[in-house]
Amino acid sequence: MGGRRLRRAPQEADPEAVLLHSGLDAGTVAAFLHENALHFVADAAIADAADVLAYFSDAGARLTPPFPTL
Repeated sequence: MGGRRLRRAPQEADPEAVLLHSGLDAGTVAAFLHENALHFVADAAIADAADVLAYFSDAGARLTPPFPTL
């Protein structure tokens, strides 16, 4: 960026606090993020998005209860 620093406005809410107060479980939040993350990714960052989606997939697998044994 040529030495130029980018700034953004402070967040209006703490994301962790929002999740804690939402009443949603971790699996539901992970599924929502997995489903909607690509809507917020620029074309130039698609390789990074693939990594992120792989992490979401891993999280989903870890949050899913194992199949019952017979």
